[in-house]
Amino acid sequence: MSALLAYRATGPGPLWAWTPDVLGVSLLAWWDAERPDLITHSGGAVSSWKDIIGGYDLAQATGANQPTYDATGAPRGAPCVTGNGTSQCLELTGVPAGIPTGETPCETWLLLNDTSQEGDFSSRTQGGWGGTSAANSRRILSNGITLPGGGLGRKFLAVQGNGASSSTSNSDVNIRDNGWHVVRVIASSTLLTVEVDGIANTPVASTPAIATTRMRLFASTATVANAFHLGSIAACLITGLQTDGQATLLRSYLSARAAP
Repeated sequence: MSALLAYRATGPGPLWAWTPDVLGVSLLAWWDAERPDLITHSGGAVSSWKDIIGGYDLAQATGANQPTYDATGAPRGAPCVTGNGTSQCLELTGVPAGIPTGETPCETWLLLNDTSQEGDFSSRTQGGWGGTSAANSRRILSNGITLPGGGLGRKFLAVQGNGASSSTSNSDVNIRDNGWHVVRVIASSTLLTVEVDGIANTPVASTPAIATTRMRLFASTATVANAFHLGSIAACLITGLQTDGQATLLRSYLSARAAP
């Protein structure tokens, strides 16, 4: 029985027949709010969130910059961690050896919501790792304002640098609500793809050279954190490149948790 499945046997939410543990060595890191034993908080203010696989510790020492643990904020009363969009994030100086850097391909999966409103024209970053700018070799997931057909919405963007320039892959899905979504970034050695709720865009050419400066959730990897995420994250996973079968199972697992 997996660690998460064992926890759910006595905790909130349904039992799952499949959990990401099944991915084995392909599962490189996994932060999950449904493992409250790996989240340190005081009165809800989160100072540390450790991943299940390697114990990678995303932390925040400054009280005003600590995101909030919400025991019932995700669908069906499940837990999540919420950022205020102005100052809150978690970070780790240096990128652990278990996280893909350089040209190593990987995938990032997030279960999240974005609570920014239609009048919010800010670019916001859910997280990433690498250098201090897109051109300085980093992988990040962000989102920005779009105006398709004159209507306001947001799209998720994957940004990846090669040390001199950056590639941006824009999702085909326009987010017009504050609901929960499963976002997947596929970063091969040559292509960058964003998938939102199972709908993938056309891959963008990208040759990564990812640095080891830092990791962050809820903000960019810039020297001074910025572009803060406004909304919640219930899970973040980093994996090797997945087969179609593996991706189907992982997507189904996260999508079930996103359902109201």
